[in-house]
Amino acid sequence: MSYRGIQVYYSHFIRDFAGIAGLSSLNAVDSDFPLDNLIDDRQTRQFKFDQSQSNHYVDIDMGSTFADFVDTIIIPAGHTLSGVACDLLGDTTHPPTNSRATFNHGDTTIIKETVSDAGTSYRYWRLHFNTNGAHAMAQIVLSFKKVFDNGFVMVGARDSFVHSFNRFEQPSGVSVTLKTGLRRRVSSLPFKHPVETTDLTIAKAWASTCEMHRPFYIDRPSFSATPNIDDPTLHFKFATDPDEAWGTKVPNSEVEKKAFTFDLIESVD
Repeated sequence: MSYRGIQVYYSHFIRDFAGIAGLSSLNAVDSDFPLDNLIDDRQTRQFKFDQSQSNHYVDIDMGSTFADFVDTIIIPAGHTLSGVACDLLGDTTHPPTNSRATFNHGDTTIIKETVSDAGTSYRYWRLHFNTNGAHAMAQIVLSFKKVFDNGFVMVGARDSFVHSFNRFEQPSGVSVTLKTGLRRRVSSLPFKHPVETTDLTIAKAWASTCEMHRPFYIDRPSFSATPNIDDPTLHFKFATDPDEAWGTKVPNSEVEKKAFTFDLIESVD
């Protein structure tokens, strides 16, 4: 058995750099499911091509100031790409011609694939669909995986579910319970040891980038011989403001240290 700590994907480069102005497609788009939805954080909002054609694609221009690296593409569950051969192209010039990731997913669950040549920043990207169809998806997320050098304190850390329901207690003692929505995963990640250097940079950037309104993706800790098969990549928000506290015992140590607690709740928007 092997262990792999949590991996966090809080960057959404298409949303934050390309924006709607940086998205385009020469293929007809369904007016009820526009390109804007590809950068909408709500996974219930979908983008869709207007009709089934060959060689559908979406072009992405990150803009001239983009200098970040991309190592992961994520497409949320609920897409129509089951059995569709996809090719992600990335280059410094337009149109991009070099393949950075290829995949053909077998169902409608979340897609998460590794992007090659992650040590180079590419301004121009194209997601090409090599199989005919009026393809639909909620988002295209290009991100860079953040890995903490040190894990959180797992003993006693919450990892459970909350249910959405209304319960009506009657004078007779009979209670009527109505399910009102999906159950959601909740997790608590307490980094109680002093967080410093790289881990501190990740923790601060994660909290400031997402605040309370922006969702992010998490690969939870894995205990499998082959990591990443314990749980699928999950879509979370902060349930409460990240709790940040000083972790320096001697204030004059010259090294900033903090303790963090991240309380998460699954985002089902």
